[in-house]
Amino acid sequence: MKYQDLKNKTLQEMNDMVKDLVVRLGELRFNKEQGAVKNLAQINLIKKDIARLKLALSLKHES
Repeated sequence: MKYQDLKNKTLQEMNDMVKDLVVRLGELRFNKEQGAVKNLAQINLIKKDIARLKLALSLKHES
């Protein structure tokens, strides 16, 4: 996900995306502890996507 893709999203869409990613991150972390996750890099990618979304949200609130 790139920041350019997020510029055209509404606040509600971005909030929903953050919630979905947080849930997915929790599931991945749980599965990692169980030994079921093979691609650990996916956790870092989701964390970065959440950070991008939160940045875009804060910038939309300022303007």
